[in-house]
Amino acid sequence: MRAFREAIMREGALIVAGGDGVRSDTLYGDDGFGAQCVETLLGRYLLPRAARVFEAGAEPGVLVDRLAEAERIIIFDAVDFGAEPGSLTIARRETVPALLEGRGVGGSDMTLSEALSCATLTAGGPPAAVTLIGCQPAPADGFGGGLSRTAATQVGPAVEACVLELALWECDAVPMGHAAEGVAALLPLDA
Repeated sequence: MRAFREAIMREGALIVAGGDGVRSDTLYGDDGFGAQCVETLLGRYLLPRAARVFEAGAEPGVLVDRLAEAERIIIFDAVDFGAEPGSLTIARRETVPALLEGRGVGGSDMTLSEALSCATLTAGGPPAAVTLIGCQPAPADGFGGGLSRTAATQVGPAVEACVLELALWECDAVPMGHAAEGVAALLPLDA
């Protein structure tokens, strides 16, 4: 983690897959919502160089660094909003940390909310924008079930909401099959 820096140059958009990892989340029911959204986004769209994708299941210090470097952040995650299972909710700015309280980062005790707070301190201020695209999870049926039907039906709408948010930030995603100048980098766990 970055410590005692004078300034961090924030740039670009960071798209975060909440949960415990892009490939393993299919084992944990609706906790795999964020991972599935990112996989679908990358399968349908080319992202500009200014957009990067990262999984929250990475080492907490690395996640904090990535969050601190980003000017704008979109987080896909399964979040208990107290709504009907499968409900899609989009939250922005100040409401996001409270909604992410209790959502762990990988195998650590750090929550996504705490990671955002640490990133704000590390960078010397908050990012220009934070958007949470969350799905109300269905009750878990046990280990190994993959996404519930209600969460799976929200992956496409969540991806489209992300693309619209990126467009508002002048960071346009281009549908596959169309020419694009750059492709997002999928950051490995040890980046």
